[in-house]
This record gives sequence, structure tokens and C-alpha cells, in this order.
Amino acid sequence: MAYGTYKKKSQNTAVRLTGLFKSRTRQGLAVGTIDGENLDNLITKIKAAKAVGRGVTVFLWSNPGKNPPFSVSADVAQERQQRAAKAAAIEDDDSFDDSSEDNLFDD
Repeated sequence: MAYGTYKKKSQNTAVRLTGLFKSRTRQGLAVGTIDGENLDNLITKIKAAKAVGRGVTVFLWSNPGKNPPFSVSADVAQERQQRAAKAAAIEDDDSFDDSSEDNLFDD
């Protein structure tokens, strides 16, 4: 198998900002710190978004069974006609339920 010949279907330009960890003292709170390098990456994304009159899209990724259990990334928002689907609220049956072993808010 030639690993160098794989071509992505889409161009991922999002930058990872931080991982989120469950707070030990406050139920329902997760925290993470954006370090200096990632802060510079976020500033670059914000400037790029402002330059083209767009916002910044923030992504919350679930990392089942891994540490940290969640990651946050950001990218320049796409133009309306390029968006795949209308954004919808997270439904109760999504993977953020209380029975998940990587649930952010279990004690």
C-alpha cells in the first residue's frame, strides 16, 4: 500500500485549540486551556474570517475512550451555499447521553 498517494476528499483547514476535561469540582463544567501556539492559530483564523467578512465555526469533537474525552477546533465559516446542511440542535439520542462511558459529566 502506498501511503503517500492517498488524497483527502475535502481540505481540512481547521486548527485544534484544546482538549476538554471534566471539572472535578463543578458538575456540568468542562475546561481546557488554549496554549500559546494554538492561540496564535486561533488569532490567524479570526483575522482570516474578518478579512472575508465571515465568522468562525467551532467544532466539539467527542473522543470516545480517549483522554481528553473531547477536543475543540475552529475554522473560518463556510459561505452559506457551501454548507452541507442546515444546522440543527443536538437531539437527546445523540452520543452525549448519560450512559456513555466517556460522558463528560459523570462522577
